[in-house]
Amino acid sequence: MSGNGKVFFGGMPIKPDVDRLLSVFSKITHGDVIKHEDVARVIGQPYKSNRYRGVVAAWINSVRTQTAMQIVGEFGVGFRVLTHDEASKRGDKYLKHIRRTAYKGSVLNDAVDTNQLSEQGKSQHQIRRRHLHLLADMAQTARREVSFSAPGAHKSLPRPQSR
Repeated sequence: MSGNGKVFFGGMPIKPDVDRLLSVFSKITHGDVIKHEDVARVIGQPYKSNRYRGVVAAWINSVRTQTAMQIVGEFGVGFRVLTHDEASKRGDKYLKHIRRTAYKGSVLNDAVDTNQLSEQGKSQHQIRRRHLHLLADMAQTARREVSFSAPGAHKSLPRPQSR
């Protein structure tokens, strides 16, 4: 024990609380809503405390790795387990993020004065430029293909065949 009375130098272990949440909420299914109050009661920590946030983040990661279910926060309510369709649609957000990041990287890369680079630097710059532009273009194309809203919205895409 240190002079300030703390037994755990790195903080209290969160694994026991995570295990408790995993056992109490072991029967969750896609579409379920879990209230903040229920989680706070199980772990014995008030909602919005740092301890609560840390335990919940570790619990959500454990659920995702063990069951492949995605849990998201619902403002003012608690947490919701995404349905398969909702989880699939979340990929659009990441495609958009990839495209924006690659585009920003290509803009910053294109701003470099290549006359000031060494021969190796010029070669790497060209390769980096090509890959960033390709990545941005591929992410944009993928996002368009995935996120069409109505049949026939994108005439260039093949229509899905019903089985």
